[in-house]
Amino acid sequence: MGKQPPRRSAFAAVAVAVDCARVAVDRARVAVTRVRAGRSRHIAVLFGFVAALVAAPSWSETPLGEEEEEVVYAPLRVVVDEAYPPHQFRDRRGRPAGFDVDLLRLVAEQANLEVRFELGAWPEIRAGLEDGSVDLNPGVFRTPTRQAFLAFTAPTAWVHHALFVREDSELTGPEDLRDGSVLINRGGFHEDYLHEHHVPVSPILAADNREALVRLAAGEGDAAVTLNTQGLYWIRTLRLEGVRAIGEPIDTRRLRMAVPLARQDLVHRLNEGLVAVHRSGAYDALFDQWFGVLPPPAVPVARFLQFAGAAIALILVLAVASILWSRTLQQQVDRRTRDLLETDAKLRATFAAAPGVGLVVAEDPSDGARLLDWSEGAERMWGHGREHALGLTVGDLRSSADRTAHETLLGERLGEGGRAREAELLRADGEPLPAFVVASLLPPDAEGHVRLLYVAFDLSDRVQAEREKFALESRLQEARKMEALGRLAGGVAHDFKNVLTTIVGNAVLARRSLDEPKRAEESLDEILQASQAVDRIIDQLLAFSRRQESEPRETDWNQVTRDVEAVLRRLLPQGIEMRVAFASAPWPVRIDPGQASQVVMNLVVNARDAIDGKGHVDVRTENEMRDGQAWSVLIVRDDGRGMDDETRARIFEPFFTTKAEGGGTGLGLATVYGVVEQAGGRIEVDSKSGEGTTFRVALPRSEGGSEDEAS
Repeated sequence: MGKQPPRRSAFAAVAVAVDCARVAVDRARVAVTRVRAGRSRHIAVLFGFVAALVAAPSWSETPLGEEEEEVVYAPLRVVVDEAYPPHQFRDRRGRPAGFDVDLLRLVAEQANLEVRFELGAWPEIRAGLEDGSVDLNPGVFRTPTRQAFLAFTAPTAWVHHALFVREDSELTGPEDLRDGSVLINRGGFHEDYLHEHHVPVSPILAADNREALVRLAAGEGDAAVTLNTQGLYWIRTLRLEGVRAIGEPIDTRRLRMAVPLARQDLVHRLNEGLVAVHRSGAYDALFDQWFGVLPPPAVPVARFLQFAGAAIALILVLAVASILWSRTLQQQVDRRTRDLLETDAKLRATFAAAPGVGLVVAEDPSDGARLLDWSEGAERMWGHGREHALGLTVGDLRSSADRTAHETLLGERLGEGGRAREAELLRADGEPLPAFVVASLLPPDAEGHVRLLYVAFDLSDRVQAEREKFALESRLQEARKMEALGRLAGGVAHDFKNVLTTIVGNAVLARRSLDEPKRAEESLDEILQASQAVDRIIDQLLAFSRRQESEPRETDWNQVTRDVEAVLRRLLPQGIEMRVAFASAPWPVRIDPGQASQVVMNLVVNARDAIDGKGHVDVRTENEMRDGQAWSVLIVRDDGRGMDDETRARIFEPFFTTKAEGGGTGLGLATVYGVVEQAGGRIEVDSKSGEGTTFRVALPRSEGGSEDEAS
């Protein structure tokens, strides 16, 4: 890198003069930038000349005869920020470019320095300047933090920082950003500034100004700070919609060339080069090239003719396309018109042929609305001719019974889907017309009146069919009743005949055994049991017909089962065993005890009849909670022949029995079902052929019962 050369007082004086002149010229440059006028440049030169004269007396203190020892520098490594336009950036060919780069080339040429340019990101450039691996960067802001490891030249340019926000932001200036978040360059001037001055904002660090503006446009942060020229450059280049600058520039700063602190000898050489560039006028030309307002270049004649020819060709193409498009549109209009006419013809044909279509009303759906159209189908349905019908209102088509049942034909308000209901209308001859009427909204007419389409369907055939069906069903029910009564009469007659046979036979035996009291007593007991059987048959008939008076009271299945257990065991033959299991604390139920006894006895007798030969009948009681309700349950199970699905579906039908003719009335399970339903309970059946049958009779727990848990 070379050693720092010896310097005389004349060199120091020149450096001071250059700095003073540079400050004056830079201040003048601010005026040049703002007013964009050529006269300001002359004023800047004048300020620089005056400053040089002020410092000139100090030059005479150095003998002119003394010469400095020439120092040769190795090529300087200059790393340029690739994303800091228009000062430093990577051009389209991937080479370093910008105002700072071009200025450094001019200064290096005047200062007899050799520079080699490289491209990099600012955080890397700053780190290289700090550790000495980078010799120079041509555009750096001077801050107290950076002065600790960098040496700076005289200013090279004045720049302005601006605040950029999104279009929907309510910020109007830096004062509104307090406690907000702002996007800034990582390692840049404003990161040092915020750290040094403790500004109350939250910084968001970005790799460069381009990234800061892109992230701002994407919704990150409240604002971004960058050079105004850079911000406008990136907004235009990247087409960032929704980002704008606000307020006046937030600060005005001076860019300088910066070298590592150990290379201060380069600062004086660079300052000498800056003075030479300014004196030669090259600086002003370079400044105008990058930042000045240049007159638009004249368009060559050939270029003008080329553009004119292209414009004429474009106009001709547009004219031809317009003609073709117009013809295409006309063809589409003609085709659409034909389609509409065809559709209209189809609709009119449908309107004329459909039964009941054509009741179109205007202004409102009330019965007072006048008819606007009348189809041939409506004429056939009502009997009104078209001329007569168009003078009627909707209410004139309704019967008095329909007016009594409904205020209007379909109501005062119709939604988008319309309304529909069955109605009784009135024919022209005064006969009622059952119909199904549908109303739909139509587009308003030219005067804005609401129009509705009423469609009526004649239901006369359906009503007549329903009447005939009802008559047939009534006759069928009567036939079934007669059949059921016949079966009932046959079964009851058979049972009564058996009982009377028993009574008569035992009465004869008792008469013959008057001299044998024991045998006479047995015969009388048989007569008594037969009479009780007749009483039970009568109770079943009365329970089935619901003519028997019910006296429900609180009881439980254990008590009911114990009351009839002895009788039930006598009813079972020797090969069938009855097993009883009682709940330890049965929940009470509210039911007529006599009817409850009939339920138990009928279920046990039904189980007995289902067993061929030997078997078991299990009677069990338990408590159960289901669906949040307490139930007291009676379970009767047998291991008999069971039932198929068809039989199980009919077991509760009155007079239905699987026994041979004369074997029973078919009222036992029907009576059980009626008693359980009357008590508010439910009955469930589980049976399969060959696997036995289980009946579960559940009655709701009486509210007066205890709170014991289910056993």
